[in-house]
Amino acid sequence: MKQRQQVNQAAVAKAAGVSRSTVAFALNERLCSRVRTETRLHVLNTAERLGYRPHRHAQIMRSGRSHMIGLLHHMGMVQTVIERVTYASVAIQEAGYQPYAIDTVGFTGLDSLPLDLMFDARVDGLLVSGPHEGLYKSLEGSGVPTVLLMPSGRQTSLPSVASDIVQGMRDLTRHALHRGHRRLVHAVPLVGTSKINGVPVASDRERGFSEAIHAAGGRCVRFDDLAKAKSSYQRLMKETSGIVGCIVSIPVVTPDFDPYQPGCTAFQALLDLGALPDIVLFQNDDWALGALSVCRKNGIRVPEDLSIAGFDNTAAGRISSVPLTTVEQPCQAVAEAAVSLLLRLVNRETLSPEERCVRIACTPIIRESCGANAGTDY
Repeated sequence: MKQRQQVNQAAVAKAAGVSRSTVAFALNERLCSRVRTETRLHVLNTAERLGYRPHRHAQIMRSGRSHMIGLLHHMGMVQTVIERVTYASVAIQEAGYQPYAIDTVGFTGLDSLPLDLMFDARVDGLLVSGPHEGLYKSLEGSGVPTVLLMPSGRQTSLPSVASDIVQGMRDLTRHALHRGHRRLVHAVPLVGTSKINGVPVASDRERGFSEAIHAAGGRCVRFDDLAKAKSSYQRLMKETSGIVGCIVSIPVVTPDFDPYQPGCTAFQALLDLGALPDIVLFQNDDWALGALSVCRKNGIRVPEDLSIAGFDNTAAGRISSVPLTTVEQPCQAVAEAAVSLLLRLVNRETLSPEERCVRIACTPIIRESCGANAGTDY
């Protein structure tokens, strides 16, 4: 098959019957006023008919800008990340730029390769979600304006725009307490922790859970070693007075294409401890949906025997056999705010300290899995 030759400006000029400089002016938004409107429209129509595409590297050499915004993300099958990337792509195009997205999930070997590809494309700015730990220094020292689409989880000079996960989980836990639940479990993956109010906390979700328990006058206890936790856990679940919140970290493996299996594993580990709490709050909807399937297999009625809540307000949670109480992340608002902030950096504006750390409130969505009637609002 004969390879189609790339159409350049000289070919457009010859087909349109105008000079090469006239084509250059007509195709340049800043210089198009130098040619008559009817001439410019004729050149544009000819270029489109021939399939002309501008030479991106030549454009960068002339203007110093690629007019591309990079979207570097670790997406996989996570709905909230997909939503943020989609809304950000729309906002980028509406601002007159082109999105260039790379999902790091499919890369093996060098962790820096996706970022190197962004730098090679000469993107004007970067939106980053879920960077590998080793990429922070590269991002900070790159000179490319960058905004994180997530809480950083570490000290960094990079600005960030994210859902207020702490507030979302705190409000969800408060609702559970308001419904009379006194034995609450937050099931999380086993990861490294820090300490908040003397309680080891690994994530913003755990922080929100702990804050709500402490604010209600309760105790918050963490279990990282399930083999040693059984008797202590059972004793706490059988206490008849006061409020007890347990953060139970469970070693799980997430298969590439089965986001629900970790929830099955985590909930089965809770069942093996031998005592049900009043409610289990999972770190996301996928875990909660996996737990619901284990409940069905074991004859545990939700919400009659046990309440369950997730986080993220995914489509699957809305239509599950027991509609899932959850927390909605403001993905569109986060994406649009992040793009706006990034474009300010691209235009060399200075951000105040408050503008460098933006958190947008989440919304609890109360459904039947925690005992609410259908259509109940928080």
